[in-house]
Amino acid sequence: MGRRMQTIETRYQPPEPERPRPVTEYVWIPALRALVSGALVTSVIVLAYQVFMGIWLAWTVGAFLWALVTSVIWALSTWRGLLWGLERATGQDLDRDGAIGDPGGRYVLVNAAPPGEVEQPVDRAHKRLCQFVEAAGNSTAQRDLEAQGFVRDEIQMFRGLLLRAGYAAWKSGTSKRDGWALTRPVGVILAKIE
Repeated sequence: MGRRMQTIETRYQPPEPERPRPVTEYVWIPALRALVSGALVTSVIVLAYQVFMGIWLAWTVGAFLWALVTSVIWALSTWRGLLWGLERATGQDLDRDGAIGDPGGRYVLVNAAPPGEVEQPVDRAHKRLCQFVEAAGNSTAQRDLEAQGFVRDEIQMFRGLLLRAGYAAWKSGTSKRDGWALTRPVGVILAKIE
């Protein structure tokens, strides 16, 4: 098993020009918001009037609950817009994102460190395999390998790799009861897998 060098290539893509917004966003969504907020205000006024006059009907409670649920759903669906509007009105950065109002697009730095300084998953697995070979040079008993910090799945996976490569073999041919052993010295195996 040899190491493969992996490289990460990133390219900068300029942002696309802003497209004109559809009619839905300018007409229908504000109309729907006006209807919902109008229904909410109307039901609250009717409820307050009925409570003041002493007329308390079942449909009033239903209307109030409907208005409450509708307002909660509306607030949850537009909380970012509400927060950004509040930021513009107060002039304070309430969500601490570094911008007052809508922050616009965000960019994420993908490759922050040079490739040589970032440990790749392949490198970690290779390092772990080398540690396993060194530990198996002392003892191949499962309890001893687990005491060295290897979990059962790792032991089975690394043992399978060594068996397929010919660096390990079952002690009694094909029977797994007697255990397994390395067929070559640890130094030779490590030199081969480096």
